[in-house]
Amino acid sequence: MRIEGTYQISPFAPLRGRPVAEGGFVVTADRPRAQRAGTRKAAGLAGIASLLALQGIDDGDAREDGLRRGNQALDLLEELKIAVLEGTGAPARLDRLEALVPDLAETTGDEGLDGVLAELSLRVQVELAKRGR
Repeated sequence: MRIEGTYQISPFAPLRGRPVAEGGFVVTADRPRAQRAGTRKAAGLAGIASLLALQGIDDGDAREDGLRRGNQALDLLEELKIAVLEGTGAPARLDRLEALVPDLAETTGDEGLDGVLAELSLRVQVELAKRGR
């Protein structure tokens, strides 16, 4: 049985009770040139730091695909369980489970998720073996 969240968490909340500054951003021409140049250098470094940080971020597609495959395997195992309890044949479900086994072996880069997918793969293989596949 799959458990899903009942509500969505907002990534941010509006600030309440804080006064809003009046006016807007104003550039004054009386500041020394050296301060403005220093600000540009900091902005350039922030840009480089952002690029370096982006290089370290994994592509979430592999993890999302792993989650999708895991959920699909759980759904098929649940359908198979219901079919067995009802006494109905489940050859189509077995075919889909059999086709899913190689996909469950693909790694996602997340050790925890890869471990869960390996356990699901083993469970699917056991169910297939019970039914002579």
